[in-house]
Amino acid sequence: MKNNAYNSFVFHGSYYERLQVFDRETRLRFYEAIIEFSLAGIEPDFEKDSEVYRVWLWIRNEVKENNKFGLLFR
Repeated sequence: MKNNAYNSFVFHGSYYERLQVFDRETRLRFYEAIIEFSLAGIEPDFEKDSEVYRVWLWIRNEVKENNKFGLLFR
């Protein structure tokens, strides 16, 4: 983990619901991406201009907003 990494994150039910349209392997890639981005700031390598990437951008923005909010209580 990076020195400035968080040690926890919020996983919203809306993430789970939105990801159900994808196959199991893709969902696993998303779960790993959410964890790695939330805890270490590592961006996934999803193919640009794909539905997967568009969903990732939505989740990424949610994670970033949650992290900003979390900074208020540190």
